[in-house]
Amino acid sequence: MFPERGITFGCSEPRQSQGTPTMRIVNSDPQLIKDIMDEIKVIAIKEQPSLTVHAGRHPVLGKVVVIQGINDESVIVEVDE
Repeated sequence: MFPERGITFGCSEPRQSQGTPTMRIVNSDPQLIKDIMDEIKVIAIKEQPSLTVHAGRHPVLGKVVVIQGINDESVIVEVDE
């Protein structure tokens, strides 16, 4: 997901069907979340007792959704446009 940073970690395989954007879901660590949050333009935030969701635009990745749990477990969803 972030080859320019040399970061490799487990992620779901992107799936694409005819006319549907590709999506990638990646488990993330706190430092990567901080970096992504510094780089995206946040469009929407939704907070729940156990998680916070940030939807935004990244200059290189495009649409990104960051889901942060209360115990530092996080997921990044990247959507190809």
